[in-house]
Amino acid sequence: MSHIGDILRKASHNTPPAMGFRPVAAAKPHMVLVAAINDTSGEAGAQTQGAEAVIISADIKPRALKSLVKTLSVPWGIWQGVPSPTGRESAGADFVIFEPGKAGLELMSNEDMGKIVAVEPSYDNTLLHGISELPVEAVYYIRAPQNTLSWLELMQCRRLSTLTTKPLLIPVSPDTPPAQLKTLWEAGVDGVVVVGTAENTLQEMRQGMDALALPIRRKGPRARPLVPLMATMPAAAQGDEDGEEEEEE
Repeated sequence: MSHIGDILRKASHNTPPAMGFRPVAAAKPHMVLVAAINDTSGEAGAQTQGAEAVIISADIKPRALKSLVKTLSVPWGIWQGVPSPTGRESAGADFVIFEPGKAGLELMSNEDMGKIVAVEPSYDNTLLHGISELPVEAVYYIRAPQNTLSWLELMQCRRLSTLTTKPLLIPVSPDTPPAQLKTLWEAGVDGVVVVGTAENTLQEMRQGMDALALPIRRKGPRARPLVPLMATMPAAAQGDEDGEEEEEE
């Protein structure tokens, strides 16, 4: 499994303390913070300080990419097609984010590299439900990284989280209020993706996220009630019984 997959799995599977004489302390719920780099002119290490993983979305040549990632101390990944797959793999990317309508199945050939599928809210429920059976680590919700969250986007987060068992990532602005981050967690979001543009920006955001009192939840498919169907007797059988009754009379 990729490092990003391990990070998301540990953060999204928090369980309460065990019952018994020697209870185990409960793990504190934890929202993952991922940094996104779309400007490679600055110091990547300073831009991403405080993040647990990094996404490089800038169009950068393989040689420059190798130099850039040397300053990173956390797992990193890249959008599919930026740069070429050969350059990406030789540089040691931990994961790749891809749009299902633009990526080919050749991505599956590298089993060591984690896959994150990027989806749009316009996808119907059948497509989203099928993601749970795909070899991907997480789901990325495509939206503009604004610092405000609409009711419709909150509903879409709940929908995505309910229809798939995969961890859910959503891009947000670095000045998103902590209260909205907590609301996203309660809606099923496991991590946020933030563009790091200034030193200490993400570190301050990480401190604010750690101070949130997040409720414990388990990621998984929502149970649906099963309604039993009453079996009806065939019409012919009913007629036979009626006939027997008439003969007895």
